[in-house]
Amino acid sequence: MMGTETYVPILKGKAGEFRALLELLPDVRGRITPLVDIPRVPLTERTKSLDSHLDKVIQGIAKSWDTEHPVFVDLFDLDLNARVTNGEHPVHYTLTQLHSRGVQAVPVVGLERDVAYEHAVRDVVPNVESVVVRLLVEDLEATGSLAPNVVRILKSVKVDVAQTHLIFDLRSLRDSDISQHVAIVLRALRALPMARECASLVVTGSTVPQSLADDVPANSLRRIPRRELDLWRRLRSMPGITRRLSFGDYGVVHPDNLDLDPRKITLVASIRYTTNDALVVVRGKSFKSHPAGYGQYYDLSKVVVALPDFRGSAFSWGDRQLAARAARTCGPGNKTTWVAIDTSHHLAYVDDQLQRAA
Repeated sequence: MMGTETYVPILKGKAGEFRALLELLPDVRGRITPLVDIPRVPLTERTKSLDSHLDKVIQGIAKSWDTEHPVFVDLFDLDLNARVTNGEHPVHYTLTQLHSRGVQAVPVVGLERDVAYEHAVRDVVPNVESVVVRLLVEDLEATGSLAPNVVRILKSVKVDVAQTHLIFDLRSLRDSDISQHVAIVLRALRALPMARECASLVVTGSTVPQSLADDVPANSLRRIPRRELDLWRRLRSMPGITRRLSFGDYGVVHPDNLDLDPRKITLVASIRYTTNDALVVVRGKSFKSHPAGYGQYYDLSKVVVALPDFRGSAFSWGDRQLAARAARTCGPGNKTTWVAIDTSHHLAYVDDQLQRAA
C-alpha cells in the first residue's frame, strides 16, 4: 500500500487540487497517497445542503483518483454536529459513496473527534480494513496520555495497529525552531512504541505563509524555505529512528482553510513553483487594479520559465501549462487554474525528489 518513499500530500478537497491529481503521470500516482481534507461548505454557498456539497467533493475525488491506489479522506474541517439531510453522519455518507464507486478511500480519525465520528469510521472500516490516525502537535506533546488515547481510538474503530497509518501532523512550521519539532516527534515516538508496528508513519507540516503578502511584496520574487523537508531529513537521519518515515506536506498552501468571501478580499496574481529547498513565489498585483487583470499570468509565467530551477515543459502537466502561458499559446487561466498548475508541478517535483533521496 505504501511504497519505499511514499509521499503523502495533504490537499484541500477543491477543484484545483483535483485537477492536479487527475493529471499525475501513472508512475507518480503509484508512489503518492494523498490525504484529501474535505472543506466546509464555502461561505458563498451556505444556502446549499451539506449533501450537495459533499456530493461535489465525492465526485471530485472519484474523477481525479483511480480504484487501484488508496486515498486518505478526512472531514477535519466539518462541524462535529453536522449531518446530511437523512441524519446520516457525513463520514459514513462520504466514505460509503466513495467505496460504491470503487475508490479505496481510507477514513481518517483524530483524538479531537467525538464518539459519533469514531463509530462512523468503524462502520466503513470493513471496506478497506485500515484507518489513519492523525495526531496534531498538542496530541504529540501530551506524551503521558498519547499511547492510551491511540489505543482507545483503535479499539473504538476496531482496527489493529498493523492496519493503522499514523500521521504526525505538525501543520504550520513557520513560527518555531525546527529543532523543537524534531524533539516533539522524538519524544512522541518514545511514548508510542506501537509506531514501530503500524502500517506507515508520516511526518508532515508546512512553511507556506497564510498570506503571501506577509513574505512577498507585489511585483516581486521571493524564495520561501521548505522547512518541512529539512524536518524530515533531520528525522530520517537520526540513529534512534528505527523505522522509515514517509514525507508529507500541504502542497503549496497553508494548512488552515480560511473561510473567506472572495467577493470581499483582494485577489492577487501569483505563481508558486517548488524547487529543491524552497518554494519560489512570483507575485504580481491585484486583478482589479492591474490593467492586464488575469493577463498578468503571461508575464509571471515568463519569469518562472526563465529561472534555472524550471524543469522543462515535459516534467509535469503543470510545467507544460506554465510554458504554454509563457508562450501565450492559451488563455491566462484563473485562480483555480493556477492552484492546479502549481500543485501539479509540486507533486511531481516532490515525488522525484523523494525517489532521488531513497
